[in-house]
Amino acid sequence: ELADAVGYIENAGAPTTVVAEYIGQWLFDTTNGDFYRAYGIAAGEWVGMTTAAGGALFDMGIAFASSFPEVEFVVMPGNHPRLTKKPRMKDKWNNWEWVLGQFLAGLAGDRFKVTVPKDLVYVHPIFGQKIGITHGDGVKSASFAGIPFYGLKQRRDALQGLLKTLNMPQLDMLCYGHFHQLLFEEGAGCGMIINGSIKGGDEYIMSSRYSVQSPVQALLTFHARHGMTDLSRINLGHIQ
Repeated sequence: ELADAVGYIENAGAPTTVVAEYIGQWLFDTTNGDFYRAYGIAAGEWVGMTTAAGGALFDMGIAFASSFPEVEFVVMPGNHPRLTKKPRMKDKWNNWEWVLGQFLAGLAGDRFKVTVPKDLVYVHPIFGQKIGITHGDGVKSASFAGIPFYGLKQRRDALQGLLKTLNMPQLDMLCYGHFHQLLFEEGAGCGMIINGSIKGGDEYIMSSRYSVQSPVQALLTFHARHGMTDLSRINLGHIQ
C-alpha cells in the first residue's frame, strides 16, 4: 500500500517522468512494544517480531523495486528493541532492529540496497545535499504535545557546530523518527523533519494523552538543482 501510494504520487500527471531512486529512511521502532515491561524476559518475542517485520519490509522493498530503477532502505534502529537499557550511545547495534537490518540486507540481495549504519547521525547525500538521519530518542527537554521542540532545535544547532569543528560538511536537513508525529520546520540553512508513524495510535498514547495520531509517512522529493521541492503526506489510516 505504501509503495503503491508513493508510486502514484511520483508519477501522477507526469507518466513520462522518471524518478531515479527511492530512498526509504526507516527510523524504526518498527518492532514496537512496551520494552520496559518485556525487558529481560522476552528475548524470544523480539526474535519473532523482528523476523515478521523483516519479511514485511522485504515485501515492501520488492514492491518499490517494481516502480523505481533504484531502491535503497536506510535502517536506523530505534530505542525500543535494544537488548540492554544502558549504555544508550555505546553498542547501539546491540539491538534487534540492527539484526533486522542485517536480515533484510541478506534477503534483499541485489534486488534492492539496504544500508544499516552504526552512526549516531547517518549522513546520506542526495543530489549533493547532506541529509542527516537519526532516530531521535536521545533528545530530552520539556515538551509540548509530546515533542521537545526546544531540544530538537538545540540538538540541530549543536550538531552543525560540531560538524564545523570537525571540518566536516554541515547538514542541509535533519530527519527524526521516534515522536510519531509528522512535522516539518524550514529552518535557517538546515531544515528539520519528524516523520509520522506507520502504526498510528496505540494504548500508550490513548492512555497517556487521550489522543491518537493518524498513521502517516512523509514522502520528500528532491531536485538536482532545487533541493527538496515537495513534501507529500501519505495517509495509511485505511490499512487495517
